[in-house]
Amino acid sequence: IGNDMGSKPLAITVNRTRKIMLITSLIILVCCYFFPPNIFWFMLFIGTVYASSWGPVGLLSIWSKRITKDAAFWGMFSGFFMNVIPAAIDYLGIYHMPEYYPPIIGAGVSIVVIFVVSACGKVSRDETLYRLRLHRPPPIDIDPAKTKITLLAPLGLVVYGVVMPLLLLTYYVIPYQIGTGEISPDGSVNWNTGEALITLTIFILHVPLALMAMKVIRDRYDPRSNRNQKILRRAISKEKT
Repeated sequence: IGNDMGSKPLAITVNRTRKIMLITSLIILVCCYFFPPNIFWFMLFIGTVYASSWGPVGLLSIWSKRITKDAAFWGMFSGFFMNVIPAAIDYLGIYHMPEYYPPIIGAGVSIVVIFVVSACGKVSRDETLYRLRLHRPPPIDIDPAKTKITLLAPLGLVVYGVVMPLLLLTYYVIPYQIGTGEISPDGSVNWNTGEALITLTIFILHVPLALMAMKVIRDRYDPRSNRNQKILRRAISKEKT
């Protein structure tokens, strides 16, 4: 998505993107040094801002046939500001709301804007062909051995989604609630707090997405499927000619 927003060659764009990521990471490290008590919430805010602004656009750009270039831009734009503005209103004390409201509002507005702007425009032929090529695996990647290696990534997400909530509960939530006095009278976790509920979302988010990724990877790169058989035959015929 970021590469499509500029007109420069891909190599230059990628190099510049890496520099921007490096500078951003250094800024975040400096901020964490000056605001150590708020590192977790600072990370959570930044993560939800990206999720609400880029998330819907990223998913629909791959899976939707109707999203247009303008819809992608305005979807990211509206999702970003409709997350930041409610968060600023809550931070300034103008109106208090639960921590999960800003990302939900931002993502919801982003999705609505994407569909409205897409309905007012039309996907070009080049954009349609580009999306179709995204879903066509290269012949060199249709390999059972490579597929097994690729499946290690979603498998790691499953492990992460199962183990990380337990670690967070043990080493973060319980000590945090003991320190703030929010722990239940019997010493168990108080599930009516934001930090406790966040641990559950890790499992809810990562495990289903990992299982979905496993299915997509198997279906997309299975050499026995009819589509991949055609791709392999076409590649072989090109090599012969």
